[in-house]
Amino acid sequence: MSPAPAIPLGPDEIERGLRLVIRDGVCTQILITLIGGVFLTDFALGLGASSLAIGVIMAMPALGNLFQLPAIALVEAVRRRRAIVVATSGPSRFLFLVIVALPLLPILPQTAIAVLIVALTAIYGLASISYCAWNSWMRDLVPSARLGGFFGRRMMVMAALGAVLAPLAGAYIDGFRSAWPDLANYVYVPLFAVGAVAGMAGVWVLALTPEPAMLPAGDAPRFTARALAPLRDPAFRGVLLFLFAWNATVNLAAPLFAAYMLTRLGLDVGLATLLFAVFQLANLVAYGPWGRIADRHANRAVLGLCVPVFIAAIPGFVMAALPTAPVAMVAWLLALHVVLGLAHAGVQLTGTTVAIKLAPRAESTAYLAAVHLVVNGAAGVAPILGGWFVAMLAGFAQPVALPLRREPFVLVGWDVLFLSAFVCGLGAVLAVSSIREAGTIGRWRALVEFAAELRVECGSAARWLTRRWGKT
Repeated sequence: MSPAPAIPLGPDEIERGLRLVIRDGVCTQILITLIGGVFLTDFALGLGASSLAIGVIMAMPALGNLFQLPAIALVEAVRRRRAIVVATSGPSRFLFLVIVALPLLPILPQTAIAVLIVALTAIYGLASISYCAWNSWMRDLVPSARLGGFFGRRMMVMAALGAVLAPLAGAYIDGFRSAWPDLANYVYVPLFAVGAVAGMAGVWVLALTPEPAMLPAGDAPRFTARALAPLRDPAFRGVLLFLFAWNATVNLAAPLFAAYMLTRLGLDVGLATLLFAVFQLANLVAYGPWGRIADRHANRAVLGLCVPVFIAAIPGFVMAALPTAPVAMVAWLLALHVVLGLAHAGVQLTGTTVAIKLAPRAESTAYLAAVHLVVNGAAGVAPILGGWFVAMLAGFAQPVALPLRREPFVLVGWDVLFLSAFVCGLGAVLAVSSIREAGTIGRWRALVEFAAELRVECGSAARWLTRRWGKT
């Protein structure tokens, strides 16, 4: 790292920095794909985790981000964001090796789950401090006019990698368990080790990324005043209200989708990761179109369409249990993951960029930390409530007569949870209107433009593949 941040950065330095940020995204995606989602859920279930423990584990990334508030003071005091990112994300990612060792230790299942939760708490607590500094760093590094396009491209690269890597890892897990059933408890050791090493490589990439010096924060108000400034800003309060409603709703159900498919629907890990890959591919093709629409009009235009579509799709998991033929169930889940992926890409991209866009540049650290406190406070509590809800309804089974079905459909706790999340999600749909951003367009026009952009995106991908195929 250079001895001190430079201001201003030249065009070449900015472009070099953006390339390195994308490379870090690649390393980060390897980490979160191999040590997260379906794999972390299955790993915890293998250790003997209950539905409540799964909810707590899925909440750890969000709960760790509650360290954002003291992170504001640290960033403002040190004012060297790259140094903070490297000093905190390095130990955070190294601690994943503790998780790798759990199946190798002669300890009771309850102890292993407790160690896993404690390790994740430390990992995500350190990562949240890093993320606070990283957000402020990116606010100054990425040109405002390119926010949607750049982060859309970064997310596309990450989604493409996740879509390829997840099914390969799932096939490895199923193959390992079939070939060496006596060693099935150790299947995740090499997988998690690779993820941890990739995460450390991402830290090295970030250490090479240029950093603009932080702009002066005006009259340097007291820490409390800086921390509360986002709540006192009427324009930014709308963003916080929406992000709270969205994350409280989605994280009530979404972190438990994998556990639902592995337990209630009885899917194996390979099929579950294939569905995750479909979700990632849908993300991949949608990031570019949503990013261009957001840059051309407004982030709210994308949110106004994607949020209701995603919320409406949540009960689709309940409907996945209706078909008696496995082929029909899998076909439904494939279609559901495509819809969820397209909508999620729009919310993930524009929910981030609208906050970055509306945050005052000189106070971006406090504003973006407030975003992550709100987001992760809601996202941290919701999965725990979801897991507790399922645990409380463990014995619940209510037959429901449905038309065109001979036998009654048995509604269980999982189904009640997803239906409840859908009802709560209506609040998130209404909260989109609280975002004050100029240039928004209606849902129908956004849908028409997305379809046009999607055709362009798919055409470009087809031409690229044709050229590559022709060369080979």
